Amino acid sequence: MTKRTLLIFALVLFAGFIWGQGLETFANFTATGSSYYTGSFTGQDGSAWNYTKARGDVDITGKALMLGKDQSPASRLDSGTISGGISTLTFSYKQAYTANVNLLVQINGIAVGSVTSSSQTNIDLQSPVFEVNVAGDFTFTFINTNSSSGQVVVDNISWTGYATSAPQAPLALEATQVTPSSFLANWEAAPGATSYRLDVYTTSAPPSATTDLFFSEYVKGSSYNKALEIFNGTGNTVNLSDYQIKISFNGGTSTASLSLSGTLAHNDVYTLVNSGASPAFTTGADYSGSSSVMTFSGDDALALYKVSTASYVDIFGVIGNDPGTAWTAGSISTMDQTLVRKSSVTEGVAQNPIGTTFTTLATEWDKYPTDYAGNFGFHNYSSRELSYVPGYEDLDVGFVTSYPVTGLEPDTDYYYRLRAVNSQGSSEDSNAIEVFTQSISTPTVQASYIEASVARSSINLEWTPGNGDRRIVMISTSNSFSAPPDGEDPAANPVYSGSGRQVVYNDATQIIEDLLYNGVLVEGLQPATTYYFRVFEYNGWGGLTMYLRTTATGNPTSYTTLDTSNPDYYAGISGLGSTLKSNLHNLLRTTHTTQYSYDALWTQLRYTDEDPANSNNLIQIYTGWSVPKTYHGGGVTQWNREHTWSKSHGDFGESRPAGTDLHHMRPCDATVNSAKGNKDFDEGGNLYTDASPYPGYSGDTGNYTDSNSWEPRDQEKGDVARMIMYMGIRYEGTDTSFDLELVDYVNSSPSGQPYYGKLSTLLKWHEQDPPDSWEDRRNNRISERQGNRNPFIDHPEFAYMLWTPYPQGATNVSTDSFIAHWSVPITGESYWLQVATDSLFTSFISGYASYNAGTATTKAISGLSAGSTYYYRLRTNFGSNYSIYSPFQMVRTTALIPDPVPTTLIISIIDGSVQLNITPIATAIGYKIYASDNPYTGFSDVSAEGNFTGLVWNSTAVDLPRRFYKAYAVWE
Repeated sequence: MTKRTLLIFALVLFAGFIWGQGLETFANFTATGSSYYTGSFTGQDGSAWNYTKARGDVDITGKALMLGKDQSPASRLDSGTISGGISTLTFSYKQAYTANVNLLVQINGIAVGSVTSSSQTNIDLQSPVFEVNVAGDFTFTFINTNSSSGQVVVDNISWTGYATSAPQAPLALEATQVTPSSFLANWEAAPGATSYRLDVYTTSAPPSATTDLFFSEYVKGSSYNKALEIFNGTGNTVNLSDYQIKISFNGGTSTASLSLSGTLAHNDVYTLVNSGASPAFTTGADYSGSSSVMTFSGDDALALYKVSTASYVDIFGVIGNDPGTAWTAGSISTMDQTLVRKSSVTEGVAQNPIGTTFTTLATEWDKYPTDYAGNFGFHNYSSRELSYVPGYEDLDVGFVTSYPVTGLEPDTDYYYRLRAVNSQGSSEDSNAIEVFTQSISTPTVQASYIEASVARSSINLEWTPGNGDRRIVMISTSNSFSAPPDGEDPAANPVYSGSGRQVVYNDATQIIEDLLYNGVLVEGLQPATTYYFRVFEYNGWGGLTMYLRTTATGNPTSYTTLDTSNPDYYAGISGLGSTLKSNLHNLLRTTHTTQYSYDALWTQLRYTDEDPANSNNLIQIYTGWSVPKTYHGGGVTQWNREHTWSKSHGDFGESRPAGTDLHHMRPCDATVNSAKGNKDFDEGGNLYTDASPYPGYSGDTGNYTDSNSWEPRDQEKGDVARMIMYMGIRYEGTDTSFDLELVDYVNSSPSGQPYYGKLSTLLKWHEQDPPDSWEDRRNNRISERQGNRNPFIDHPEFAYMLWTPYPQGATNVSTDSFIAHWSVPITGESYWLQVATDSLFTSFISGYASYNAGTATTKAISGLSAGSTYYYRLRTNFGSNYSIYSPFQMVRTTALIPDPVPTTLIISIIDGSVQLNITPIATAIGYKIYASDNPYTGFSDVSAEGNFTGLVWNSTAVDLPRRFYKAYAVWE
C-alpha cells in the first residue's frame, strides 16, 4: 500500500481577531536590599509599572519583586495600561518568611482572584490559571491585602491576549516516534489558540442521522448563567411545538415544563438561556426568559419530552433521585460546569436510569470550566463519519504542539487531525495526517538475574528485565522449558498447580507505589522442594506476540523452598488458628524492644518511609507523594503522623507502645489524614480529591470514601491490610489494657471500642496486593529500629492460617472417598468447602461448589473416581461476607487393583539359597514374594530378603529353614 501524507495548506484569517501574549519577569526592577521603596520601572511591555512599599532581595527565577507586610499604605504593584485585552493570567509567587500569604489580584481595579500560602516558607509556588477575558486596554494590580499577611514575592507574570473570535485551524505535521503501538502527533501552533482537540481514526464511513432531538449542551454556571442547547441531526426540519422541556426539582416528583415553538433545521441547534445570564450566552439565544425550567440547579433532572408520542426523547440526570448538590462522575459534575455532548452520541437517553447513578454522565459528556461559552450555539456531530480510536475523539490535549498517541495496532493505517480552541470557540478541522504503525519484532535482550525471597510455600521472584515490551515467567519442577509459540499470549496463574510447567506471570514492568517493579509472588509451593524458573521477553500482544528464546545470566535458575519449620526470627512459630495467633503475639511482644515517644516519630518516619529515589524525601501513605522529610507539621500541604489503626479504636492515644508503633505509623498529607479520620477500611464511596495537594501533584488521590469507610488507592490496599492485621495480633491485652481485634463490619468503634474492620475486605486486599520490595524494605528498617517485624509481610500465608479453615490433609483415602480435615480459624460463623478436579477450581464435584460445612472440622467426600486427583479448599463465613479461600489440599484416591491371578513358581536351591522362577502374568508391573513355615497361615512379605532379576527372585539368605512360598503379581 502506498503511504501518503494528506496536507491542506489553507490559512484562514479571521476578521477582527486580536491575539497576543505578555510576560513580565521584573528584569528592569531596580530596587535592592531589605528596605521597602515606592517607585516605578519600565515593564517589558514598554509601559510604566508602579510599586508601593516593595523590595527586591528575594528571587524566584532571577529578579523578582517582594510586597511587604504591615505597610501603610498597603504594599502593591500596578502595571501601566496594556493593550490587546487579556484572556488568561498566571504568575509565580513565594511566601518569603514564616507569616502566611494572602495576595489579591485585580484587573482594571476589579478582583479576579487571590492566592494564599500557609507554612510554605521559601517554596516556589504557581498560581492557578485565572480566566479573565477582558477586551481592550487593561491594568494589573497586586495587593498584599492586610496587616496579618506576610511578605510575598511575585515573578513571571504571564498573560494571553483577548480573543474576539475563534482561532484559525492549526497545521498538522508529519508524525514522529512511530512504533507498532504508538506515535507522536505534531502540529504548528495556531494564532489565538489556548488549547487543541485531537481526533485519531482509521476508516471513513457515511454519516448517520440521529433518532430524534437531544440535549447537546448543559450550562450550570455562576449566578444566573444557566443554559441549554438542543441539537437536530435527524436529517429533516423539526416542528418544535411537538416538544417540551420538563424539570424534576431536586430529582423529585415536583415538576414544571416549558413548551417550545418554531422549527429547527437539520444540523442546527436551539438555545435556551435564563434571562439573567451573561451576554456570552444570551446573545443570539433562541429563548431567553425566566421560566422555572431555566432556574435549574445541579440536582434538578431535566427531560426533553415529545408530545405526539407521550414519551421522553432525552433525560439529563435521574428523575426521582436527589443527589444532594449534583450528580458526579469522577471530576465531571452537573454543578458549576459547562457540559458538551460528545460528537459520537446519536440519540438521547429515553429511559430513566435505574437506581441513583447518572449512568451516561462520564461516557457521553465532556466537561468545560464554569461559565464557558465557547461551544454554545453549535454542535459538532460526527457519529460514524469516522472510526475513532477509543479515547481519541475530540480529546482535549491542552496548549501543546505534540501529543503521544498510544494503544494502537501494529501494521495499521491511522489518521489524525486537530482543532484549535479558545474562549470564543473552536476552529475548523486541520489537514489530516496519515500514519502507518510499525510491525512487531522479536526482542534482542533477554531478562536476567532472577533473584528470590524464599519461604515455606511461596517464593517472591524479582528479575532484571530485557528490552521486550512484556515478559512471561514460567515455573517447573525440572529444568525443562519451552517458550509459547509466537502468536500465543498465555494466561498467568501465580498459584502453582503442583506439577509440570506453568506460566506464573505475564505482564510488563509494573509501577507499585511509584517505583518500577519486576517481580511476582509464586504461591502453592511445597516445603523443601526445588523449583526452576525461566523468563521469556516478548513484544506484541494477543495473537501478535514475538518471543525471545535465548537464555541469560541467572535465567533460568532454581530455588528451594524452606523446610516445615520457620527459620530465624520465626523459628519457634507453629500451629494454626488461635494457637498460631498466640505464638505470633508472644513473638511480636517480646521482640518489640524499643518503644519510641510520639515526638520521636518525626525522626523515625524519615528513615522507615524514605523515598528510595530521593534520600531527601519520604513517601506519604494514601497518595504516594514524595515530599521533603523536613516539610512536616499542620499545614495543609505538609505531612503529619497517621495512625493507620486509628487511635480512637481502642483509646490508646499517642502513648507507647500502640500509639507509636512504627508498623502502623505512616507519614501522611495533613488534609488527606484529616479526611481519612478514624474511618474503617472498606470499598466504595466517592473519589477523594484533595483540595491542597503538594506542589507538582494532582489532587486526584485514587482513594474513595463515604461517611464511615476509607478505600486506599490500589497500590496500597495490601500494605494497609497487613498493618491492620499486625495490630490485631500484636495487641492482645497482655502488655496493654486493650485487646485489638479485627471485625467484619464498619463503623465499629463509635465509643473507643478496640475493633477495626472490615476483615473480609482487608483479607481480599492482602491477596490482591501482595508484599513488594517497598514493604520488605520498610519492614527491615522498622526491625532495625524497633526490634519486631510484621509477620504478614514476611509470611503472607499466615493470614490464611489465622482467618481461614486451613486444610490439614485427608484421611481414610479409598478408591472412591476420603475425609477432608481443616483447622478452626480465629473468627467466623461457619465454613464453606469447595472440592474440585483441578487446582484452579473451575470444575467442581457435584454439591461442593460452595458447601456449607457449618462449624465442623471434617467432611467425608464420597462418590469419587478411583486413581483420580482432587483438590479442596475452604473459606470463612463472617455472616454476610467471606474470607479469602485457603490454600488447597491435594488428594489422590486409591487405584483399583485387579483380582489376584494364579501363577506358579519353580523352586530351586542353589548354593544353599532359594531361587524362585515366576510364571509371568499379563499386565502385571512387578511381583512380591511371601513366605511362611505353615502352608495355610502366617505368610508375610519377604521380597526384601532377596533380589529380583526379571522373573527370577534370588534369596540373599543361606541355610534357611524349611518354608512355603507364594508369589503375587503387582499392578501398583
